[in-house]
Amino acid sequence: MSDAQAILGAGSVQLNVFDPATQAYLGWGDPLGADRFELTPDSDLKEKTSKKRESYGQAVAAVALSKPTKIVIVISAADKAALAMQFQGVLASYSQGAGSIAGTFPAKLDKWVSLGKRQIVEAGFSLTGATAGALTKDVDYQIDYANGQVKILSSSEVAANEVITVAGTALAVTGTRIRGGTQPQVRAQARFIGVNMVDESPMTAEVYEAKLRSTQGFDFLADDFNGIQLEGTCVVPVGKTEPFVVDFDNAPTP
Repeated sequence: MSDAQAILGAGSVQLNVFDPATQAYLGWGDPLGADRFELTPDSDLKEKTSKKRESYGQAVAAVALSKPTKIVIVISAADKAALAMQFQGVLASYSQGAGSIAGTFPAKLDKWVSLGKRQIVEAGFSLTGATAGALTKDVDYQIDYANGQVKILSSSEVAANEVITVAGTALAVTGTRIRGGTQPQVRAQARFIGVNMVDESPMTAEVYEAKLRSTQGFDFLADDFNGIQLEGTCVVPVGKTEPFVVDFDNAPTP
């Protein structure tokens, strides 16, 4: 460590998340951009005060007893895994096979009805009313191809609850889904890898185990970039005598 007399840190954060399903850590992820990596040791101060007349109210004994260290991480570069922690959920994959759409539904005038498939192909798509016959787009109905929903217009010849027959095709879709609200806490190892900007000397902080949870909402319509704030408690795992370490490297030895 250098002789710098101030610290202004810059760096990134890595997480190694524990998977409850496999009862094992998943491995260290890529370094994440973060706005905050804060460790707050805590203690309780126990005091014994005097009842003697000449020293009444004065401390005759005092001892500080350790309490769990608190940790706060604010991730600025949010990926899917970080968002899963924000939403107290787990990641899963989903898929929709390509194929035809065929079926019927009752007309709900001026209301959107899901067709059960997304990414519908415009070419060859049709709606037919049991009484009104073939329907015309933007005259009898509106359609959201990407999200797979249609709205029968009240200005059309279609009667309320008239049976509508749908025909068409949908593209294959695959993606990643966050199953939110299924994992109230995240068990993870965490590390800060950075430098002291004052003199460019390396410094790291490693938390052997932390129990984290999201503590603020995620606004999909925020006016500025969202951060993901996780707060929790540092735990002393088996085989360790402290919950975390902070290292300041000396210059490497040739």
